[in-house]
Amino acid sequence: MQTYETEVTARSANKVLYFKVACAEVHLARIQQVPPSLHLIVRRCASSIWSPVLARLTFVALEQMASESAADAAPVSEPFSAGTQLQLMVDGKPTHYLIKKPFLPFTKSAVVLAQPVSSPEDGTTDSDASLVVVKIFDPRVLDDRTAAKTKHPWSLAAEQQAAQDRAVEDFEWDDSVLYEDEPDPSDAEGLALRAAQWEQNFYALTMQCFDTERSAYEHLQELQGTAMPRLLGVGRWDVAPTARAIQPPTLIFEYVQGTSLREVDPELLNPTLCASLVAAVDRFAILGVCHTDLNEGNILFSPPEPPQRAVVIDFGCATVRDEDFTEEEWSQTVQFEADSTWIRKILEKRGIAVSA
Repeated sequence: MQTYETEVTARSANKVLYFKVACAEVHLARIQQVPPSLHLIVRRCASSIWSPVLARLTFVALEQMASESAADAAPVSEPFSAGTQLQLMVDGKPTHYLIKKPFLPFTKSAVVLAQPVSSPEDGTTDSDASLVVVKIFDPRVLDDRTAAKTKHPWSLAAEQQAAQDRAVEDFEWDDSVLYEDEPDPSDAEGLALRAAQWEQNFYALTMQCFDTERSAYEHLQELQGTAMPRLLGVGRWDVAPTARAIQPPTLIFEYVQGTSLREVDPELLNPTLCASLVAAVDRFAILGVCHTDLNEGNILFSPPEPPQRAVVIDFGCATVRDEDFTEEEWSQTVQFEADSTWIRKILEKRGIAVSA
């Protein structure tokens, strides 16, 4: 998601808030079905740091609308279809997986259910090995390509040029070039340059999601295996250099077979289980993470009947505390993102009351 604002690294609550509003407004402008009047609603909702929940409700609604728009336009990429093999490099060793199914629609990464392959030559799976979830942070599937009015399809040539540019010493990506005048349709060189610039942008966004999710799991290690899936490995997709100019990073997770909060029968959820979920979310901020994208689809209950475990997934859009945050700044960020309030609101929507 892009914005004309460049001071996005500011850490004060007001600047973080302004950045979120600017993002939402620009995203609104990219969705033709949304009336322009909503721009004013967004700014009014987020006009005060003391109304984080209302601002968060609006922002999440906009993200959902953008995701739905992208899902309608973006077909699954063939390399991630069910039945295909996926070769990864994990800890310097080649590892093969057979994709059982992709989790559609893809948004910030390609997410697939997979099983380790014992014989890559004939695709024989290891019957004793557990299923895993593999997230491939591939810019090619990024939903930002199709969320805008103007689509930006992937091309190998653009990806190759972007990779060559990053290889230059002291390279720094500045997305302000994307808001310069568009090249003339007859300017082939200018069009190729602009395509490479967009590819650079999508690469930067995707790597940011990867870094964020990996860092979030490192901060929340004590919750892995209970309120979160276990992170089993970090690697990269060993795709042929003739097909791609990059080898996208990957994260391998424990597969939690369950039902999302959106689909689960509330009658099956006991108060103790829901209280443990809320307690885990409350702990996120203490451990230096704001999820920022809690919704009914990112909360799983396992096994489906009767659920014994509540799990939060998808930390690619999280805010992770680093050394640049002061105590006051982090407190303001936590207050704005309002994960603790948001999880209670989500449960209340399903008729599940949890004490504050």
